[in-house]
Amino acid sequence: MNARRALLAFFILFLFAPYAALVWKVNLVSQLDWPELWWALKNSIWQASWSALGSLLTGFFLCLGFFRLQRAGVYRSWMERPLAMLLLLPSFLPPLFILLVMLSLVNPFPIGLVGVIVIHVVMNAGLVALLLKSMIESKMKPLLEMAWLEGSTQSQFIRAASGMVARDLFGILLFVFVLCFCSFSIPLIAGGGRATTLEILIYEKIRISGAWGEGLTLSLIQMSLVMALSLIPFSARRNLFGRSGKVPLLGSEAGVFGLFLYCVGFITFFILESFAGWQQVLQIPGLWEQALETVPFSLFFGISVGLLTAGLLLLSAVLMPFPALHRLISGTVSPSTALLGFSLLLVFPQEEPWSWIQWIVGFTFLIFSTLYRWGWDQQVSGIIDQVQVAETLGASRVLIFREILWPQLLPPATLMASVASLWALGDFALGKILVGRDISLSLLIETLMSSYRLQAALALMGLLLFLGLICFLFFRGMAYVGRRALE
Repeated sequence: MNARRALLAFFILFLFAPYAALVWKVNLVSQLDWPELWWALKNSIWQASWSALGSLLTGFFLCLGFFRLQRAGVYRSWMERPLAMLLLLPSFLPPLFILLVMLSLVNPFPIGLVGVIVIHVVMNAGLVALLLKSMIESKMKPLLEMAWLEGSTQSQFIRAASGMVARDLFGILLFVFVLCFCSFSIPLIAGGGRATTLEILIYEKIRISGAWGEGLTLSLIQMSLVMALSLIPFSARRNLFGRSGKVPLLGSEAGVFGLFLYCVGFITFFILESFAGWQQVLQIPGLWEQALETVPFSLFFGISVGLLTAGLLLLSAVLMPFPALHRLISGTVSPSTALLGFSLLLVFPQEEPWSWIQWIVGFTFLIFSTLYRWGWDQQVSGIIDQVQVAETLGASRVLIFREILWPQLLPPATLMASVASLWALGDFALGKILVGRDISLSLLIETLMSSYRLQAALALMGLLLFLGLICFLFFRGMAYVGRRALE
């Protein structure tokens, strides 16, 4: 029990360390410029609201296309999972990928709040489409079949039945709103100085003005707002894909075309442009050599983040059943990326390899609670009964971990580690704060993107995704070796 309490204390320290470091180093009480705060807060609420609404409407359009495609003669049941994976790709891949594709595809790109909203909609529409599809199949399918038999039209059904799922729709809107409200990397690039959100204001206060107290106060205001939103009750589904089967009545021919463009268009455009960009990479003096120099560190960084993330997830499972820890991690809101970066600068020395360590620890901190909520809590809750039975029979924690937790949780832990490594490979926002030069491939790509060498940046983005595949194979190999060792 003492060891479990020590682990709980470790997670409490880990989750609140950035705030503790800043409170220790910085005067917390700081007078704010209220008109400036209101301007940034208004921009944050405006862009997050329109991003959430745009994602919901676009996701519903894609969802109708999915339902129509399911009733087509060429559709087969095995196509559902690949389509779902393609819809999830914009949310799954690093934001740097979507930024590059959209800046290259839309010329001239609407820099400012409009541009930020457009990119957020593109990133989240596929995920929203799958959530809506799951909700409709699981909650409204019997009513859909009855309305179809009675001769109802699609628009009549949508108007009449939307009230039944109003709470679910609000939950999806709130989920996307929080994601966009706390976004840092997208406004940093696509905002162009005209979209000063709370995240950007915190970044400017600390990096440009050196006003640490104001930055910390702004971050606490932001965290309080997000936590207050998380307390709003709503019905949210935990299962993403829901029940399979053809849904009558709902469907859109135009939605099928939109679904095709969303799933295939972006990838096709990226492949064509990245191939064309290699000529530019080879023409810029020293660029290819510099890119090759960043590959070892990028792989080291990605794999290190993945290993640390997997280790933390497995450590959290050792404490189960421990409802206090589950509530702590699930309810924790990550601080501002800018605030986290500058708090790490206060704690760690500013030379290598300490700058590498602070980047690894900081990025792991940013994504740990996200991955925990995105499926790890469900994986652990599925085996809590086995752990409780083993404890009742007198099994030690070491035996429970070796015989129950490790065999069942190693595959999902390595899968989430591969996701963490891919996101780490594409990080540039935290790296710009912590590292002063282009030591990783993502920072080099961001430099090219900022100088409008988009084709070269797209070409190197292909190399970055290849490194992500190497990390994925590395963690799959870990899972295989772990299973063989158990056998």
